[in-house]
Amino acid sequence: MSTSYIYSSSRVKTLEKSLLSEADIERLLSVTDTDELLKTLKDTHLNSLTGEDKIDNIFSVLEKTNLETKNLLEKISPEPELFSYFWFRFDIHNLRVILRALKVGKGLDEVLPYMSKLGKYDPVVLFERAKTGTLEQINSDLKNIYDRAIKVIGSGLANADQEFDKGYFLLAESLVNKTDNRVLAELLKLQIDLYNLKTGLRSFALGDIDSSWFVNGGSFAFTSIDTQEKLLARLNTFGGERFWKEAVSEYLENGHFTTFNVKLDEYLLVAIKGMGNDVFSVATLVSYLLKQQNVSLNIQAIVIGKENKQSGEVIRKQLRAIYV
Repeated sequence: MSTSYIYSSSRVKTLEKSLLSEADIERLLSVTDTDELLKTLKDTHLNSLTGEDKIDNIFSVLEKTNLETKNLLEKISPEPELFSYFWFRFDIHNLRVILRALKVGKGLDEVLPYMSKLGKYDPVVLFERAKTGTLEQINSDLKNIYDRAIKVIGSGLANADQEFDKGYFLLAESLVNKTDNRVLAELLKLQIDLYNLKTGLRSFALGDIDSSWFVNGGSFAFTSIDTQEKLLARLNTFGGERFWKEAVSEYLENGHFTTFNVKLDEYLLVAIKGMGNDVFSVATLVSYLLKQQNVSLNIQAIVIGKENKQSGEVIRKQLRAIYV
């Protein structure tokens, strides 16, 4: 049994205790205005990063917090390269932004606020390389993904997004094959399954039975979800019908995935814990990363909800249950 993860796993277990508790969430939900919300946040683990007394500043604070977590995990993990699995998703997000920006003639300064620093690669470098057609100088796979998206964007943004989605899974699969890590291999298979179920639900609701959106590498074939009835039956094997019922109904009735995305994040947390959340596995570090990211999403949901005068009930539906 490997002992290389004992220190890092113990470290993040301690850090988990400083994340927002359920009581903290309830306090944030109970405040009546953004000034009070900011004061309440200053009583949490974000206190040392809050800076100016402006609620707008909280989004840069959350980005800074996520960056600190990224840097910490890369520093204390015995295998820091494994976390590229998560950083690649932000690189793909940045390439989506860049492609849209260049298509309409926008410059770096105009789009940089919409890009993330959490990727493996500097967003400024990504922009310049994409603009000059030299992405292969930093990553040939990113170059291929970007080029495929360029080829199809003329027929619709959704087609380009599909190429980016598939591209992320190709990057993740390449890393998994290179590192032969059991935890990431199981996580990748699960994320492919959940992606196929979500994308399939959208496709069938739109009357599209084409399988071009389907990503191979999961635990089931397209033929096992090639109708909406079969897809919903398959979805219910991941946590049960009760777990997904409200999220599916919301999408079929209103056409948006707000609650569905929340349930996806919750299910991943439960799954990673079940994959071996112990001090001898990277799963403990992955679990902490997912929890920390979900805390940030919860804070964003509360801040945006309060600013838009949403009811507590509406905001609660957008909150991830991170205490699993």
